[in-house]
Amino acid sequence: MKLSYRKIGEGQPLLVLHGLFGSSDNWQTLAKHWAEKYQVFLIDQRNHGHSPHSEEFSYELMAEDLAELVAEEGLRDIVLLGHSMGGKTAMTFAQNHSFLIDKLIVVDMGIKEDISVITTLFSKDFFMLMRHMFLLDHQAESRLKSISSDISTSQFLLKNLYWEEPGKLNWRFNLNVLNDKIDGCH
Repeated sequence: MKLSYRKIGEGQPLLVLHGLFGSSDNWQTLAKHWAEKYQVFLIDQRNHGHSPHSEEFSYELMAEDLAELVAEEGLRDIVLLGHSMGGKTAMTFAQNHSFLIDKLIVVDMGIKEDISVITTLFSKDFFMLMRHMFLLDHQAESRLKSISSDISTSQFLLKNLYWEEPGKLNWRFNLNVLNDKIDGCH
């Protein structure tokens, strides 16, 4: 799958993978600083941000998507940074492509099977949020605030809403697939 990404700076390639419900936008501020030394690739993983949506979703597929981008750009000696879900994608990529990696940085994620992406990212009301995300309309902010007292989680999720057409909001991430497949992914 051809992923959406932006690159800034020059130097050794630094590839940045966001977490669940995130996007490359989450890393813009840090990327500006890193771009003074590195060529930074801010990547939207499948079913997130501006990358294509697909019914298929797994860490193996996301690692293959990343391998396609690396090959397309002709990258070697990369620094690979992954946060949460992106960390698991990075570790999966490293299993098959370690020869391309100079450094692997995994943030907020471990390799143990019993660690859930969901529990590391969100509070106990994650599943309630997920259910209500299907119901969002033009009153999205007030709906999210009514079910979660965590303002930062609400704001993080709201960054992913856009007007698909007049009067119709949609998510930049593929909510249906993430809802159906996230349990099998951690």
